[in-house]
Amino acid sequence: TKDVATLTLEAAFDTGSTTATLRWEGYQGTCGGSVKFEVVPDGEMRTYTIAIGGAKGYEGMGTRFVLMPKTDGTEGRTVKVKRLVGVK
Repeated sequence: TKDVATLTLEAAFDTGSTTATLRWEGYQGTCGGSVKFEVVPDGEMRTYTIAIGGAKGYEGMGTRFVLMPKTDGTEGRTVKVKRLVGVK
């Protein structure tokens, strides 16, 4: 993900919430950060573009990405991820 300004996430959110957070760690544990983004929580596969280039803690390379969906607490909520791709 060196010099990546945005990430493209293909995912289906059935969470009952309209937000999620993407966290990352920098190369060899340095820096790191997170960005919150809007989702459509209807369970349909969609493409989300997540801008990370200007996010606090982003220094041009990220590793160990973690998707943290927010839920409404209802049992059985799901997130299906097809892929996460870096885009310059």
